[in-house]
Amino acid sequence: MEKQIINQLYKLSFTNRRELYSSFMDKFSTNLGEMENNPFIGYVGKEYIKSNNKLCFVAKAGGESRYLTQDDKIMNDYFLKFRNSINEDKIRKFWSYQNVIKNHIQNWNVFRIPTYLNSKIGQSIDHIAYINIVPFRYKGAPTKKIKKIAWENFTNKLLSALNPDIIIPLGKNLSSDILENYSGNSQVTNGVRRTNGDHYLHNEAIEQMNNIADSINK
Repeated sequence: MEKQIINQLYKLSFTNRRELYSSFMDKFSTNLGEMENNPFIGYVGKEYIKSNNKLCFVAKAGGESRYLTQDDKIMNDYFLKFRNSINEDKIRKFWSYQNVIKNHIQNWNVFRIPTYLNSKIGQSIDHIAYINIVPFRYKGAPTKKIKKIAWENFTNKLLSALNPDIIIPLGKNLSSDILENYSGNSQVTNGVRRTNGDHYLHNEAIEQMNNIADSINK
């Protein structure tokens, strides 16, 4: 199972932004140079595959970059090491890359949502997956057309590989977009309400996640 998932994500790591979005390149972030063309193939926790409740948190897209940070460089370096790996070394390079992502995403404001839900069901960051529908940084909110291209060429393949039990949309209205485009059979919860900048958890989001936790803990 582990090897199959990693091989599928390896194939997706070659997704080409210019090929998918040749007519929309001006809408995408460019401040980090060539590395902006490398897709975010998602975060997969080390215990996710063995988890009794495989949760996959889904966001729209990464925001536009402003300047190159050391974290960006490190993540891209490990991504390339994985994409350039061969045979059995592929598994080791994959988990090295995922460990770098793990250390990075815990600092994202939006990660307050997975952290809270995990605390309610006795899991940790190691038990979940996290993906963006559009695997490239975008200026503002991606349009339906941009998201549809991603679903048809990338996102459905990624979710098929991850095969989550539950998909949790990060955004109050995002569940409708997922239900419209997702081709799999995983349960999709209502979208979790976010706040401007994700600096705190909205009371509605807390209630939503408590309800999700209750259904899991039954």
